[in-house]
Amino acid sequence: MIGSGRRRGLAVAPVLVVAWGVVTAGAASAVAGSGTPRAFAIDAGTVSRYVADYRNVTGLPGAVVVITQGDHVVTAGGYGSDSRGDALTSRSPLPAASLSKSFTATAVLQLVEAGKVTLDHPVVEYLPEFAPADARAPRITVRELLNQTSGMSDTGFAAMHVGRQPSLRAAVALLRTAHLTADPGTRFQYHNPNYWVAARLVEVVAGQPYGDYLRTHVLDPAGMTDTFAAADPSGFTGVADGYVDAGLTQLSLPEPQWPLYGAADVVTTAADLGRWLIAQTTGRTTAGRPLLSAASLRELHTASDPSGRHALGWTLSAPGAEPATIGHDGTLFTFSASQTLLPGSGYGIAVLADRGLGLTSALGVAPHDAVAIREALVALQADQNSGFTPSRARFWADLALASALVAVLGGAVRALRGTRRWATRRGAGPWWRVGLGLLPWLLPAVLLGVLPWIAVALTGRDVTFLELAYISPVLVVGLAVTGLLGLTVIAVRVVRCAQDPRLRHRVRGADS
Repeated sequence: MIGSGRRRGLAVAPVLVVAWGVVTAGAASAVAGSGTPRAFAIDAGTVSRYVADYRNVTGLPGAVVVITQGDHVVTAGGYGSDSRGDALTSRSPLPAASLSKSFTATAVLQLVEAGKVTLDHPVVEYLPEFAPADARAPRITVRELLNQTSGMSDTGFAAMHVGRQPSLRAAVALLRTAHLTADPGTRFQYHNPNYWVAARLVEVVAGQPYGDYLRTHVLDPAGMTDTFAAADPSGFTGVADGYVDAGLTQLSLPEPQWPLYGAADVVTTAADLGRWLIAQTTGRTTAGRPLLSAASLRELHTASDPSGRHALGWTLSAPGAEPATIGHDGTLFTFSASQTLLPGSGYGIAVLADRGLGLTSALGVAPHDAVAIREALVALQADQNSGFTPSRARFWADLALASALVAVLGGAVRALRGTRRWATRRGAGPWWRVGLGLLPWLLPAVLLGVLPWIAVALTGRDVTFLELAYISPVLVVGLAVTGLLGLTVIAVRVVRCAQDPRLRHRVRGADS
């Protein structure tokens, strides 16, 4: 018969499994919504009501939203407040995260139009310094950078572990240690350094710093005077810190430092994003100037990867999806973003939110805030039942994890109090059973130690311990506390058993 102490230790794994089940089931049901048919005309009042409802249910601190149709803005505004307590408005600066890739791709297409770059030529023709440690690397084309089929990936180069870099050139130089995980052009693999290289290509070919090129050739012509590029999060000038979920509350924290160049470097406003959506919809800026030719705009928005879904800095909706969309989503650890174009109706929608990637969205169980709001607004503008009641997936995830970890905590306390009884029972058996009975208490510490590798295995994306703590403070802090308690249980029980003459005798006999 298994002793009660061991049963409590073995309960750690099932409790965590049950917690995972609650997380996924709760998130899935929350996203599905009630399905009650509703129809709305998309306007400022509709957006305000939906975002207010979303914030009330999910606890999102704040967001900004802009909707355009054709060459005019339907509505642009802010909802809630930032971490300084300032009300968000259409002029409040927020990071655009990976929406930045559409800006970088536009810059590259401008060089293509100027005859300085050819999309299907190898990158090394323009950027000899690009030299990953793989014989296939010289075959990578400019197009394959922009549609993320270069063969580079987070499992071939740990992009999130490199920290701040002094320059774009220095960031690209790090890729000399990168290994390709697929042949170029054969598989889509999301990897931010593809866009480091694209931005560096712009810098070298244009003969000026990438941020300067973006300002003079993309942002200023588009009328985006409040938008700028930041090399890393320390350059988020004027931006209040965003938030992470921490159980029943939100923590305002500075964004972890990593190179953003070309991949996630744009800081913008709802008002400026409206100008961007108009330029991407009509091909012309609000001042009537072309940002790209019609042919280049089609190239930018046309899928060119084997899946038929990924364009140049943009992603297309699945074939047959209604309404058809061209968009891109993005997350930082303290912010999220989403933009989409609807060619059928001429609408454009963009959302920036001041809360980052959570556990449920990292695992693909539920969309992050900006995507959830954008998806609902896309459905509403199409006069459809949205099917997206605001999701409480984050809350249920934290509740399930906290419950599991409290159960482990309670088991550890009971195990410590019952150490004498446990040692007396184990002392009468073989020494190997003592060790076997202690193994379950190692589980939380082991899980904590391998958490980054589990994250890579589940998502394919590189992540550090600090970034995992941003994604789920409850999980990381909980595993740290329960891991320490588990090790304490092991230490106390080992000391107690070592004091048992019966066990010492058997151990000496086994050694002899």
